[in-house]
Amino acid sequence: MLALKCLVLAQDKQANERLVSLLKRQETKLYLASQTDELPGLIASRSYDVFLWITPDPTPEQAKVKTFLNEIPYLFSCLLTRHTGKESPFDFVHTYGTPNDERALEAFVGRLLKLGKRLKTGQEIASLILHDLRTPMQNMSSYVDMLIDGTFGELNEGQLKILRLVNAQTTVAEELIQQLTQYLRLHKKEFSIEPRPTDLNALITETLRSVWIWADRKDIKLLSHIDSQLPRSLLDPLAIRRVLFNLLLNAIKFSPKNSTIQLTVKQEKGKNRTSQVHFAIRDQGPGIPTEYLDNVFEAFFRVKYPQAQIKGQGLGLYIAKLFIEAHGGRIGVYNNREGGATFHFTLPLKAAGQ
Repeated sequence: MLALKCLVLAQDKQANERLVSLLKRQETKLYLASQTDELPGLIASRSYDVFLWITPDPTPEQAKVKTFLNEIPYLFSCLLTRHTGKESPFDFVHTYGTPNDERALEAFVGRLLKLGKRLKTGQEIASLILHDLRTPMQNMSSYVDMLIDGTFGELNEGQLKILRLVNAQTTVAEELIQQLTQYLRLHKKEFSIEPRPTDLNALITETLRSVWIWADRKDIKLLSHIDSQLPRSLLDPLAIRRVLFNLLLNAIKFSPKNSTIQLTVKQEKGKNRTSQVHFAIRDQGPGIPTEYLDNVFEAFFRVKYPQAQIKGQGLGLYIAKLFIEAHGGRIGVYNNREGGATFHFTLPLKAAGQ
């Protein structure tokens, strides 16, 4: 289920326990602070969907809290208080009083968080769509570059001029998509997949063909070891193709020139002796710092390499995790002893008709 990340500044001893209990019932991930001095550390470590301030009287610290609100990315903010001030920087304000207000308070909190989930889901969908737009834009740019370079024959100056203009406009579009993606920064959403009988061998072959341009530019060899008789399985082909494409493209981006990337796909027995397909993409890049291995599948997380200029918003691996887990599979990564990293995932085999 979709869970909102709520940063709660709880400063009403009489109401804290009751309100926090209500929030926990609404499928939220709570990050609690009891003093404003604790907020900087919490803000620095993560972003939030909702900021809630529980206080008997906001007046003494309202200016200080308002300053922190300007530094927190959130969907909306809410003040739960016994006494409201004349002016409030919060999107929602609810005044509570005696224990007899329990039902009214519970109804308010429920409606509030329901709105948060709707906003979060809508923005997440927009964010994923924007991410998907980048792939066709990159494809167009790559094909245009190949035409300009004369890969498919010599062009006259007029044709080259038009192609350069097309490339310039493609770059502008990619930058706009990147800016919009940054604006719609969110973390998770509930979504559905559309499984149908799928030929895995054909899907893998098509995906390998779609990334050869980037590999060829860096003289990277794509080696594949794939079981030739993978059974047809019930899965969402667009989702799995997208996962495999993202992982292969990441491997190419981070691998040096004249290196090798190896894709291994094999059928095996999983837990409870059920059949599954195991995918592994092994590269010869810089690997992943050990302290970041548990974070690479988080939304908008990017490993910063001092000598590498890798563009991206940190959504590819996050999307891959969403889709693999929606299929009932698992995804992970580890560093190779000889260097580089291996991203791997499993897909349970479900025969058509199950």
